[in-house]
Amino acid sequence: MAPAEVNIIIALYKIDVKKINLMQMIKVVSIVTTLIISTIITIISVYFDSTLIILIFGTIMSVLLAIICYRFIGRHYEKVSNKKEVSKN
Repeated sequence: MAPAEVNIIIALYKIDVKKINLMQMIKVVSIVTTLIISTIITIISVYFDSTLIILIFGTIMSVLLAIICYRFIGRHYEKVSNKKEVSKN
């Protein structure tokens, strides 16, 4: 059972799970998610004092960074999946 982020990436980019190392992908997504959260917390704690601004900025940045980072991961694993498919023929 993979985390929700991994399932979404697999579904969006139509990645064949049999052609990739799923455990490696889970680890990569986990590390990226951790880096996203720690980056946002660092920025918020340094620059903002208001609770409302923290909530708004944190939400917007979480979504934007997740979309950007997961897009890179999805494209990478899409290429890996396609490359293994081509090499078999």
